Amino acid sequence: MKRHNYVITALIMLMASACENERSQSINSATVIHPGYIQKDSANQMIQSFLTAQSGVGNGLKSLIMDADLIRDYLADSAIHEVKLMFAHTQSYIDSAGSGTPVGFVSGAITLVMAGVNTAGDYVFKPTELLPNRCLPCPLICPKGTASSSLLQ
Repeated sequence: MKRHNYVITALIMLMASACENERSQSINSATVIHPGYIQKDSANQMIQSFLTAQSGVGNGLKSLIMDADLIRDYLADSAIHEVKLMFAHTQSYIDSAGSGTPVGFVSGAITLVMAGVNTAGDYVFKPTELLPNRCLPCPLICPKGTASSSLLQ
């Protein structure tokens, strides 16, 4: 039985390693849940690099928060194979400053539009061409607790 467990573990690690190579990911295979995940330390390094590049930008956007129930509802459609996240100006920014005006990363002016993509590479919409877009900008509207920090704690 012990040998059987070792063989299964070795196969799982081999499959995880193959997935990592296929996606060019460098993740510790002992902790792989899905090849698209990264370690918290790597995420913090990436976030810190972005924040450092934004230093000196007044009211710079640090994060966007989306409602998890909205995402779950949208992703319940089994036709969705991938998700495309697109940067966009908020409707309030467009209404106040005009469409197409550069904004950089000003909090409250930038949002994400999420669109599901099927295996044929086509967009997947909810009825009447609806897409999730309820991103709250932080700073301006930030969560409480450890999620109020710019880095992962």
